[in-house]
Amino acid sequence: MATIGLFGGTFNPIHAGHIKTVLEVKSNFRLDTVYLIPASQPPHKTDREIATAADRVAMLEIAVSRLAGLEVSETEINRSGLSYSVETVDEFNRQFPGTSEMFFILGLDAFLEIHTWKTYLHLFKRVSFIVMTRPGSGSRVLPPGHETLQAFLDARISDGYVFESSTGCFRHPALQPVRLFETTPVDISSTKIRQRIMNGQPFKHLLPEGVFDYIIKKGLYR
Repeated sequence: MATIGLFGGTFNPIHAGHIKTVLEVKSNFRLDTVYLIPASQPPHKTDREIATAADRVAMLEIAVSRLAGLEVSETEINRSGLSYSVETVDEFNRQFPGTSEMFFILGLDAFLEIHTWKTYLHLFKRVSFIVMTRPGSGSRVLPPGHETLQAFLDARISDGYVFESSTGCFRHPALQPVRLFETTPVDISSTKIRQRIMNGQPFKHLLPEGVFDYIIKKGLYR
């Protein structure tokens, strides 16, 4: 049975950092497929510079076209209204009933806001988590983000989560596991790319192959 990852975001635009990070996660956890899921109308975003859903999907398709095991899902694009993660997870569970394990991939900063998400506690019953952390905040024994994540889980989710240092995983007797993964730092963001475009600065080197040409052709972010 397959193992899959769900990696959501606005992807406005998709950049080289997204691709590098998701490939690291895919390799480390031996995922068969990672689905990049662009949000249709992110509930926490008010940025007026968000490109259309069609353009963001097109850029994602270009970015993953030559990368085995990465796919673009329009699950949230095709669903009307705001994009809620719990609905996305339920949809993937319906689409892939034989999946051996499904992972919801997100950064530590986003995870620490998960208690503000719609019916967030249901997510911990339905999907495993891979929480990406940055180097430099851990110790020789414990990984970066361990103490912060433990405190958050105890306060907001359940004090039944126990950390296994051998696997870098928080486990719970009734809820899904939460795994920590230290990623290679990448100093790229979609915001910086949009700013560079508006300021007339070079930005091609920050994008996957082909995405630069698409942005230029469509005149995006100007």
